[in-house]
Amino acid sequence: MGSFLQRGTFPPISLDTFCLPRVQGGLGIIDPKTQQSALQLRWLQPIVRAPRSPAGLVPRWMSGLLQASLPSLSPLFPLLFPSMRPSGWRDLTSPLHLVFAAIDHLPHNFDNVVVNSTTCLALPLSAVTIVPASQARFPPSWNDLLVSHLYTFDPALASLRSISIISSHQRSRVINKFLSRVQLNTLTLHPIIVRACCSPRELTEQYPSLPVQDDTSIDLFPFFNALVPSQTWARLSTRTFRGLCSHHLVRARYFDPPRGSRHWRKFWSFPLPLVARNIWFRGLHDKISCRARLHSLLPLAFPSPTCSIYSLSSDSQDHFFFTCPLKNAVWIGMWLEFFGTIPTPTALHNAFHFFSFPSSLNSSIPPSTVFGCTLLAIWRHHWTFIFDDSPFVPSAVVGTARKTLTRICQELDLNPLF
Repeated sequence: MGSFLQRGTFPPISLDTFCLPRVQGGLGIIDPKTQQSALQLRWLQPIVRAPRSPAGLVPRWMSGLLQASLPSLSPLFPLLFPSMRPSGWRDLTSPLHLVFAAIDHLPHNFDNVVVNSTTCLALPLSAVTIVPASQARFPPSWNDLLVSHLYTFDPALASLRSISIISSHQRSRVINKFLSRVQLNTLTLHPIIVRACCSPRELTEQYPSLPVQDDTSIDLFPFFNALVPSQTWARLSTRTFRGLCSHHLVRARYFDPPRGSRHWRKFWSFPLPLVARNIWFRGLHDKISCRARLHSLLPLAFPSPTCSIYSLSSDSQDHFFFTCPLKNAVWIGMWLEFFGTIPTPTALHNAFHFFSFPSSLNSSIPPSTVFGCTLLAIWRHHWTFIFDDSPFVPSAVVGTARKTLTRICQELDLNPLF
C-alpha cells in the first residue's frame, strides 16, 4: 500500500501516517488490519449485548464455543482475557481468531475500572498484574492463577483480604513465587486489586469520582465499557472502532498545535494544483528530497549535503524552497507582483508551515494559490536542472508560476489575470 501511494517518491512517508485522518495530517487511508478487526463487530456486538444467547446464527454458535471452554463462567471471560483462552484457539486456524484479534486490537486501559468483589475474585491474575518493562514477563505457567487463589472476600470489611497459603495447597509453590515477585516490585498489582481491597467508605474517600460496585454477581461490563470510552457497544460503528485503534499507528507522525484539525482543514481547502498540494503535503511532513536529507539517508550515493544549484550552502528543506539565492529571487518576483512586498525568509517559512499569507493585491486570487503555484514552479525547474541540465533561471520560473496560476484561476472560474 505504501509503495502504491508513493511510487517514485523518496524519502517515503510512513503508511501509518497516511492512515491518520486528514485533519490530523494523514490521508484517511484505512489500515487493513484495523479494518479487518472492525468488521468483526457484526459478531461481537450481539455477543457483548447478550453473552449466553446472542441474536443471529453465527454469534450464537460463537457463544456456544466460548461457553464450552468455561462452562461455569460467562463467555465474555475468554473474549476479554487472552490467558483464559484454550491453547487451540490462539492460532490462525481457530474459528474465533479474528474475533479475539478484534477485542485485543482495542485499547485496554482499565485504570479507572471498578468491579465488585465477586467479579474481582474471578479475574485471572495475569490481567490484574503489571510487569515493569525491565523485568521478566509474566510466566505462561501462571496463566491459570486467579485472584481467588490469593484473596477472599471478608464480610466484616466488605472488601477483599489476602489469604494464608499453606504448604499443602496444590499451587502453593507457584503462589509464593508470585507473592515474592510482588514484594520485590518485579510485579505490581493493578489498581483494580488495590481498590477491591478498600472498604466502600475508603473507596469513596480515596476515589470520589469512581462508582462503587456493590452487586454480588459477576459483571464484566465495566471492562467492555472501558474498551470503547465515550461510546456504547450498541452504537459502535466500524469508523469509530478504527478511531479507537489509532494507537496502533506507531510509526505515524503526529503534529502538535498549532497544526491542529483547523490547521489541516485549511490546508485541504486551498485551491491548488494536485501536484502542488502533494509537494506541500510532503514538505509539511519534512519528506522533501533535498540534498541534505538525501545525504543523511544515503551518504554513499549523495556524499555532499550542499545545494546542487548554489554549492556554498547546505541544501536543507528551507534552502531547497526559499533561501537558495536563485529561488529566493523567484519568491521576490512573485511576492512583489501579487502582494506588493518583499518576503523575508521567516515570512516564507511561516507561509509554508503556518499558512500566514499577506493580503493579495487582487482579492479574487487566493494567496495560498499563489504560494502553491510558486512552489510547484520551483520544484519542476529544480528537477529539470538536475535531470536535464537545464539552467535554473528565476525569470523563467516566475513565468511558469504565472501560467499555472492563470490556469488554476480559469478552472476556478475567476477573472483572467493577463
